[in-house]
Amino acid sequence: MNVVLFEAFPDSYRQSMARYSSCLKSALTPLLVSDESISSFFPPGRVAPKPARYWAEYILYPRTARRHTGEVNHIIDHAYGYLTGWIEPQRTVVTVHDMIALKTRRGLIQRHNLRGISRAAHVICDSEATRSEFLRLSGYSPKQTHTIHAGVGEEFFAEPTGDPFEQLGLPKARYLLHLGHVFPYKNIPGLLHVFAQLVRGNGTDLFLLRAGGAFTREQQRLAQQLGIAQRIRHMGYVPSDQLPLLYRCAELLLFPSLDEGFGFPVLEAMACGLPVVASERGSLPEVAGGAALLADPSHPTALADQARELLRDSALRSQLKEAGRKRALQFPWDSTARKTLEIYRRIYEATAAR
Repeated sequence: MNVVLFEAFPDSYRQSMARYSSCLKSALTPLLVSDESISSFFPPGRVAPKPARYWAEYILYPRTARRHTGEVNHIIDHAYGYLTGWIEPQRTVVTVHDMIALKTRRGLIQRHNLRGISRAAHVICDSEATRSEFLRLSGYSPKQTHTIHAGVGEEFFAEPTGDPFEQLGLPKARYLLHLGHVFPYKNIPGLLHVFAQLVRGNGTDLFLLRAGGAFTREQQRLAQQLGIAQRIRHMGYVPSDQLPLLYRCAELLLFPSLDEGFGFPVLEAMACGLPVVASERGSLPEVAGGAALLADPSHPTALADQARELLRDSALRSQLKEAGRKRALQFPWDSTARKTLEIYRRIYEATAAR
């Protein structure tokens, strides 16, 4: 059985997709027996501006993909579900990481991808929350839809060596951390309002440490209006091997998303021993499992109150640090890989006689 992972374009805002694929592949490799192999097929060319990007993604990629199929194919990003129209769907599994685009836009591309995903032999969802949304919107077979949580790497549990501030070139300060892009569902306005309330309350020495995409003009204006623009440190996109350092520079993670399909930062922060204040929506309660403080993201005051309590109460911080690390230990990549390999073998056995 040879398995081919069909990768996504290396968009900066899709770093979690690259991490999912890389970690899954690394965890799968030692589990394969002698007649099994796994490889990756990457989109041709580089990320290009529109309309060249559309040509590369929707015309060139599928045409080349159909010449590189395996006995089992795994489309690792649901945004490429349309590939099932070019590779054998009965030999294909798709991972659905979230249903946010379909819930918010339902445009031609989103519907095209959903039809493609629905042709696949099996579908993997990162969380039960995503699985429920996928089944509701697709009408796909529940028996062929599987919840397999993503994992967290051992490097996030490792004890730090050296000064993380120095290694990242950061001045030492009291940082509240937020990671991710700035799409609407990430609730950047809510994040800024929460931080502003904390600064106005008793946090005049606090700074917001941001890793990910640059703020939009509207978000920049809001930060200025709230009087906190000078207290925000933008790191840009941080390489995955430096993420453990980043978490260890902060006092807590603020993650007020309006929706999430999984939520890597919450899990990684907990593995690092960083307390978390997050939204109670989407998959986040499922991932946090009671080891984080959660509140309604549409009410910044509720999130600010949670964060303020956490900053003041050292016993609560210690409690969440211990609970978070225990919770994160329940998400090893080895478990993700074993459950995914079972799906591969089911597809292979079902199609081998054809």
